[in-house]
Amino acid sequence: MMLGSPRVAELLLQRGADPNRPDPSTGCFPVHDAASAGFLETLEALHRAGARLDLPDGFGRLPLDVAAGGPHGPVG
Repeated sequence: MMLGSPRVAELLLQRGADPNRPDPSTGCFPVHDAASAGFLETLEALHRAGARLDLPDGFGRLPLDVAAGGPHGPVG
């Protein structure tokens, strides 16, 4: 999710990528990565595909917590 392309995210999701599968090295879900970087369109694509916004990452943070602490402007 580092590049934040909603088109790439949608393509991967259409091809069967699981939006609720955490990164095994960090415990972060794709929605956490998108929220952290301020990629709203990518976050919306993940949510439309069934990504849960109520799952904590490996540090116990929700996507909203991560978005609030990110170095970007407001998300949304």
